[in-house]
Amino acid sequence: MGTIAGVLLVAVWIGWIVILMTLYHKIFNVVYFSLMDGLLKELFVSALIGSVLTVLTVQFWWVVLILVVVAIAIKTKS
Repeated sequence: MGTIAGVLLVAVWIGWIVILMTLYHKIFNVVYFSLMDGLLKELFVSALIGSVLTVLTVQFWWVVLILVVVAIAIKTKS
């Protein structure tokens, strides 16, 4: 794998982590009793799920493209 492809994979992975963390905090009201413990667990789980979603994005890029087009169409309509 080339350097550019590796950088793109890391960028997609970080993008998924940000999306997952944002969705998690929008769906659930999060209260930290131990900030480091809770935040580290969240980051670990988001990174793990983000890596799975990155692999799925690479394998099924056409599904992601369709979903992005549909999301943009819905967003511009409303």
